[in-house]
Amino acid sequence: MNSLLIRFVVPLENGSMHGPAFHRWLPDGEQHSLNFVTKDKSSSLRIWFKRFGFSENSEMIRFNITKNQVDPNIMRRQGVLQGGPLFGELMLNLKILTEEEIEIFKENLNYNNNDINQSAYERVGEKVVALIEEPINKLLNLLRFQYGQHWLPSAPVWDKRNESIGGFCQNLKMQWSIDSGISWNKFIPNTPRVYLKGLKPPKEWFREFLTKEDWNSLQFKISEEDSISFGAKIIMEARSYFEIGDNPSYSFVLGVSGLEIAIEELFTYKKRNNDINWLTTINIISRKHFNKRFKELGLAKKVRILGMLEEKLSGWIDDCTGAISTRNAIVHKGERIYYSEIAHKQFNALVHTTGTLILNPLIKYPRYTGLNTLLSEEEWNR
Repeated sequence: MNSLLIRFVVPLENGSMHGPAFHRWLPDGEQHSLNFVTKDKSSSLRIWFKRFGFSENSEMIRFNITKNQVDPNIMRRQGVLQGGPLFGELMLNLKILTEEEIEIFKENLNYNNNDINQSAYERVGEKVVALIEEPINKLLNLLRFQYGQHWLPSAPVWDKRNESIGGFCQNLKMQWSIDSGISWNKFIPNTPRVYLKGLKPPKEWFREFLTKEDWNSLQFKISEEDSISFGAKIIMEARSYFEIGDNPSYSFVLGVSGLEIAIEELFTYKKRNNDINWLTTINIISRKHFNKRFKELGLAKKVRILGMLEEKLSGWIDDCTGAISTRNAIVHKGERIYYSEIAHKQFNALVHTTGTLILNPLIKYPRYTGLNTLLSEEEWNR
């Protein structure tokens, strides 16, 4: 036994689309696999797609995950074919495992076996995930951003704050083999769990969703002209990317652009409506603190000046200017941003600052996570 094989499946469904779309051809399993170099040079990773689907009466091939009946003659004539989920196999060199970690697979122990060294199995799981995450992300990013397959979801990323390593591996249908793939066993390093952040969100968290009062107020808004600013559209698009965990670097770049647009829209609005008092005040403060007119200032300094005028912004300014610095590091230094407590604080401040400055301020900031609760009417009204 020189290596441990780990197989996995990454679901790529998005609505009616099943994985990448091909033209007149589909990869046919392992014979068309792509080979990746992992962080551990002694281990290797292969990734492939399978031919799923069927056709009736020589008509077009329809995707079906339960059928492998793709007719090559029809395939070569068909304009679009769906690739389905992504399959992969990691060949893990046993040299990077300890004796106690190897023992788990020699004895074929399951995560709920009393004799298993739980922490050792979890360490193997973390090593496996660390080796496959980056190559999967690289492939999906190439397909999405260079080959235009924008409907593909982002690569799965394990976050120990949200789920156990066993839950992550189970979602990817991981299996292991130590006999060169003759027999396979489920690879679940510990009890699959999803962790809820906090015991229960506060009532204020739920009040960010639409209420009866919100619905009634819409009657007045729909009778007005389209009053949603471009800045609002940009910042909310950035927020949607950030909330679903899809490329935080892109979220910061897009979000700061939304902030910049919102400030320009605000300044233009004040000028168009001849708000002399506001324009005079903002330039006096700008000259006092930075010896320049407001329009001549960089974005971070503009935000600080506006924070002096808008009391609602006072708690967001430092983290918002931090978000601007983060965006600059991404754009000018090529840095990549990962999810962290600091990134969440900065992005939250960026959204709230922009939401306050746009001409029709954002009203609510809901986060849909699947959490829910039941309270009495008296408790809700308290």
